[in-house]
Amino acid sequence: MSIGWNYRVIKFPQDEALVKKLDIDTHYYKIMEVYYDKKGNPSSYGEASAVNEDLKTLNADMKLQMKALEKNIVVVDKDYKFLGYEENSEVQVAQKEGR
Repeated sequence: MSIGWNYRVIKFPQDEALVKKLDIDTHYYKIMEVYYDKKGNPSSYGEASAVNEDLKTLNADMKLQMKALEKNIVVVDKDYKFLGYEENSEVQVAQKEGR
């Protein structure tokens, strides 16, 4: 049972074979809907999309998605199992630079 949701940046592991073959980063990031259990831990995830019924709703939804960039990153394994949170270093840099 979910007690709430918000948009969060999720950190996923890349497929190890692709990392070796293509010499790419070991992780990738995606903004998703995150639903929380009674303890406040991420329990399920949904796709975030930029599609809405009208411009007002689309604008409000995009602002909520942008707020995900201001929060710690949710780290999951390849099966979407919650592993913990990681500090969003880009937020720290932006705050120091006054962005």
